[in-house]
Amino acid sequence: PVNLDISTAKIWHAPPWQSAPVNFAPGHLRHVVRQALREAPPESFMHATFSAAEPQTALARRALAGATALKAGLASNDAAEFDKAAALLLGLGPGLTPSGDDVLSGALVTLFALGQETRALVLGQSISARMCAATSPLSCAFLRAAFDGKSSAAAHQAILALMLGRKAADVVSPLRSLGETSGFDMLAGIVMVWQNAGRNL
Repeated sequence: PVNLDISTAKIWHAPPWQSAPVNFAPGHLRHVVRQALREAPPESFMHATFSAAEPQTALARRALAGATALKAGLASNDAAEFDKAAALLLGLGPGLTPSGDDVLSGALVTLFALGQETRALVLGQSISARMCAATSPLSCAFLRAAFDGKSSAAAHQAILALMLGRKAADVVSPLRSLGETSGFDMLAGIVMVWQNAGRNL
């Protein structure tokens, strides 16, 4: 048996997102993407969705199709596109929290961070309609937290660094510790939302 001592553990609560102006400099986001592509494992959805190379596996091709639908949904707030993205991404990939789920979680939390609750609600409805049949119980728990704009401390730290325009390494480094690819997969969702928000200024 394994005994865990949690007597000194503290509950972490996600802090409120800042209300200060957000840095949407396109050049800064490109630096973040380049930094992530240098560090992310080749099998991560960061590579599948942002690398210039053609996807070489069926998994990467489905990831790219899901990302394309997610981007279309973000641009139009179209429930049909969000439905398509959820159908393609939920449960997609290996791990306790599959990569596709991490992409969706990153997108949801970032929408809340940027005050885009309406888009988050529409995307969340598309996800919740099918997630329990499509993915793991653990991943469902993370997605439910994302419906309220909450994630891990590392994800919040990365999004806040992006909001404040900090250097690319400060955005990417908190996410390295999240699973084999989960942090970078979340970053793919974060970046997609950020790109769309910057275009709509």
